[in-house]
Amino acid sequence: MRIDDREWNILNVYEQVEVENRGELSTDVVTIPNLSSIRFRAENYSFIQTVPENPPEVFKKLVDDYLRSGTRIRYLEIYSFPQFLENKDAETYKLYVDELQLERTDYDEFKKFLPIIGSQVRKVNVKYRESTKEILKEPLIINCLELSIKCAINHQENLEDLLLSLRNMKISIVSWNFDKANIKDLAAKWKDIQKPIGSIFTVTIKDYDYILDVFDVLKQDLEAVPSKVKSFGNTFFSNSITIPIEEKSEILVYGGPRTTEHSSLLWSLNMEVVPHGTIIYK
Repeated sequence: MRIDDREWNILNVYEQVEVENRGELSTDVVTIPNLSSIRFRAENYSFIQTVPENPPEVFKKLVDDYLRSGTRIRYLEIYSFPQFLENKDAETYKLYVDELQLERTDYDEFKKFLPIIGSQVRKVNVKYRESTKEILKEPLIINCLELSIKCAINHQENLEDLLLSLRNMKISIVSWNFDKANIKDLAAKWKDIQKPIGSIFTVTIKDYDYILDVFDVLKQDLEAVPSKVKSFGNTFFSNSITIPIEEKSEILVYGGPRTTEHSSLLWSLNMEVVPHGTIIYK
């Protein structure tokens, strides 16, 4: 279990024993019953301790003592749902999470957590694959402030319908095959619903030509005009296009630096709703 900067690993304890097999002695590794090894790690501190109970019992005590109802958690990473939590009454037991990490779980496990997680989460991180598609349809995910989606390398994903249904203020996608048409459709949706100032969409890309192609599509289909971002000065990233929404706001589209450590994704394309006057028209 990992919460904020603390991590607990509760493991079986093993020992080597000699066993006889057809008259010959050999060494085997067996589990010692009713014994657990607790490995705790935090910033600048760690310990290993052995306790006289089996791992499921130790883990249950840890959760009962550390994650009491009403606990507020800055960062919670979910793998699988502990069976003993199924006995918790969702009406009286709630955990309030700021950031939820779901990249290593699937929908079946995630939906078991839903009843005990508070109704609002600030940020959610999801790995997009077949087993997690349904996660992205849950109200908790659709309505969180920030949503980060990672797609598999060389996986041709279709995110168009999903993107148009999301209400998040900040959406970031790590993708190797993101369709340019999705950006045009999303920009048109934002313009139509007058998306609020501060809304941001970011997608990783391989080369800057992708950004220029998107500029051309938006200028042709959505009457975008060339612009320059004031706050970027004379830097390369100041090159942009702008789509007017109404008198007080406009959609700014520009290229930026990478948002992931992956070596092949060198750039990001950013779409942001900004107050009128943020940019300079060329």
